[in-house]
Amino acid sequence: TFGFDPADRGGWLVHYIADPKAKLKRVSPPKAFDEWHTYTACKLTFRKELTIPPGMSFAEAKLEFTESQKHHYTDLGSELGTERQVKGGRLHQLLGHPFQIQTDMAVMSNFCTNGIYMGDGDPFNDPRARELVHGSTEWRLLFQLDTDSEAKMQWSDAGMLYFWLKKDDLKNKTFDKGWFCLQCS
Repeated sequence: TFGFDPADRGGWLVHYIADPKAKLKRVSPPKAFDEWHTYTACKLTFRKELTIPPGMSFAEAKLEFTESQKHHYTDLGSELGTERQVKGGRLHQLLGHPFQIQTDMAVMSNFCTNGIYMGDGDPFNDPRARELVHGSTEWRLLFQLDTDSEAKMQWSDAGMLYFWLKKDDLKNKTFDKGWFCLQCS
């Protein structure tokens, strides 16, 4: 599942555990999983990071930069990504703006959840495209998971996994309406 086809729905699951007293128990992976589908457990630490809307996204386009400002903004985005990689080595992230590798995933999420295929051709030929692009501002990054050699996770060609939700679904903790994207270089 890459997330560019409306038929990809159901290829992922975000499970939210509301009970703060829930006892999680470590279990062994199913025997059917091979070494490529078994990941090493890792410790998580959280820290605040500055994120900005990615270049070549609808959110960035709404900022209406001059050409010179756009170049400076692109440089800033690259510097932030590089700084984060130096600090932590990975670009795992909860909330904020994504570290985008390819196309605008908020637009992709809105198009795909409305039945528009994003794999090839021109999805903007759909008569609903203009309205759906504007509706993409409702989508929020829930979680971004980077390729991580320590955890033995490799997403295609050094890619990342992204989970998206609409703003109100995030607020209401409705995780079954989200969208998933895999992007790689």
